[in-house]
Amino acid sequence: MATSHSLTRIDGKLHGDPLDLQMFQAVQWHLEDASEDDDTGFSIPVHTIVRPPAHQLNGSVTPWEKDGIKEIGIVRQFPFASDLQRMSVITQKAGSPDMEVYVKGAPEMIASLSDPNTVPEDFYSVLREHTYHGLRVLALAWRPLGERLPWEKLQNLQRDKVECQLRFLGLLIMQNTLKPETTPVIHELNDANIRTIMVTGDNKLTALSVAKKCGMINRNDKILEIEAKPPSKPGEKATIAYYPVHDTSKPSPAHSASVETNSRIESNENIAITICETDSSTDDGYHFIVDGKSFAAIHEHFPELLPRVALKGCVFARMSPDQKTQLVEALQKLDYIVGMCGDGANDCGALKMAHAGISLSEAEASVASPFTSKTPNISCVPTLIKEGRAALVTSFGVFKYMALYSMIQYTTVLILNTIDSFPSDWMFMYWDVAITSIVALLIARNEAFPKIVSKRPQSGLMEPAMLFSLIGHVILQLVFQVGSYLIVKAQPWFVPLVVDKSKVANTKGYESTTVFLVSAFQYIIAAFLFSKGPPFRAPIYTNLLFTISLIVMTLFTIFLLFLPGAEWADNIREFFQMIELSYDHLYFQFIILGIVIFYFILATVLEVYIKGSKLSKRMFTCKSLHGSDDNAHSAMHQEIRKEEPAWPTVTYRPRARTSSMRKETESQL
Repeated sequence: MATSHSLTRIDGKLHGDPLDLQMFQAVQWHLEDASEDDDTGFSIPVHTIVRPPAHQLNGSVTPWEKDGIKEIGIVRQFPFASDLQRMSVITQKAGSPDMEVYVKGAPEMIASLSDPNTVPEDFYSVLREHTYHGLRVLALAWRPLGERLPWEKLQNLQRDKVECQLRFLGLLIMQNTLKPETTPVIHELNDANIRTIMVTGDNKLTALSVAKKCGMINRNDKILEIEAKPPSKPGEKATIAYYPVHDTSKPSPAHSASVETNSRIESNENIAITICETDSSTDDGYHFIVDGKSFAAIHEHFPELLPRVALKGCVFARMSPDQKTQLVEALQKLDYIVGMCGDGANDCGALKMAHAGISLSEAEASVASPFTSKTPNISCVPTLIKEGRAALVTSFGVFKYMALYSMIQYTTVLILNTIDSFPSDWMFMYWDVAITSIVALLIARNEAFPKIVSKRPQSGLMEPAMLFSLIGHVILQLVFQVGSYLIVKAQPWFVPLVVDKSKVANTKGYESTTVFLVSAFQYIIAAFLFSKGPPFRAPIYTNLLFTISLIVMTLFTIFLLFLPGAEWADNIREFFQMIELSYDHLYFQFIILGIVIFYFILATVLEVYIKGSKLSKRMFTCKSLHGSDDNAHSAMHQEIRKEEPAWPTVTYRPRARTSSMRKETESQL
């Protein structure tokens, strides 16, 4: 515990893996980096020195004082590797020429590398008991190096030559204490029908207990443990079995004792988060847990089952970096949007593969991940989801506004060109600068909505709702502009435009004035409708500058509509090249205002109530109103339900003796 770690001292403070820090602090030893100039009692150079405390708190003699241990030097370190599931160090005691190897890692792996005579008979039953109740368990082992080698040869030793013929020492048991932010975040994601999966390098039973504590899995859900094995010899077939996992919520005496006497660490599990529109009816009441060895066997020998395992799996334990990436790929093939949280180099592949990778540290993972959190917990996940959805909705809103703005202006120009007329320069300036430029600058200032909802935002420009909305608004504005043009021509006081061939453009007429005012209102209404608030963005009134600008633009356009016949009003009309709509036909101005209000009502109904309906989906996808979802994970759910209860076939694990359990685990390793 004092030597088998990867800690280093920087600016007087220990840095390294949180588990190593907790373990080293528990033994109360001291660490310092050695330099070549130091006069040490070691026969060969060492890079780190650890020293025991001088005395115990009660004043009694320490075991290392009895053995004459003053300090231990770390000669070489083999860092932790996820595929090997262990780390080791070569050490030397000060004043002694002998060297020793200390190894720490996954209990099953350490037991397989140890002399069977040093492993207790009840090893596997004790291990299973502790992991069932959520305790973090590591195994410790050692061996004398045997031969005295020079420093150069020690640096060239192969790892497999060092980590063998070990002598088992015991189990290091620590309590997995959830971070206070974890459970509320998981509950928030569950409430939004966002599925959460635990992908960890820890024992699967420990991970399962943590998943239940934080709310990833309901206490009443059935858990099936998958055990898949490759062929043991040529000619045999690979096997797969599904074992029920019994309730682990009741603490055992061993668990209670461990809680009282062992060190505590904060659980920092990696969580892959998949985002999808789900329904409570898709929850079949059972989940899979699987470890890395079974996952590898499924991936190689049962590839047809991999999508089902990814769909129903909740805990993936002892997973290697490549397997984490394979899991993310399997989820993506089910049409899930996958987010991955990780804090280590082992997560880099999965973080890069996921749609949204979040690094919880500024180490290696931050290089591969598009997002890096300054807080080392998953509280950043809801924030990223809310901000991402708000940004997506804003982008689509701006796109729709600019597309509709172009079509409104195109329609206006097209109508006026039929009578050899054209909008004036200052009409264009009012549309483009006073309205559209301000809208483009301010429409994206809405904050994200503070709560995650189960509804999923549109994810593509070619989705039925997007197409229906855009095409519907184009047709609607065309109808109202043409309608207003025809209405003004039908008025008894209407005078047609007299075309002056000597002018570059004929801009002043009843037709251009009417269409200009109607289209100006259409720009403002489009900006209001496409600046959507809940459920993905904060309400429009929270964007104060944007709200004020819409109000000012609306009032000014109404002011232009109701300009009186005074001289100062004539100057404004001349500026915009508008014709006078005097009080003699004030009723027509109210007709224009009524047309605009009616347009606003219809456009609101189209955008809020019709565009996302089943009718719009049917029109653009040619599917029935009651058709099923077209995503792969929903189809897989339906396929699994049709096969129930034939799949999965549950096998009840027989009561095995300790010796047989050992043989079974060693054969898996």
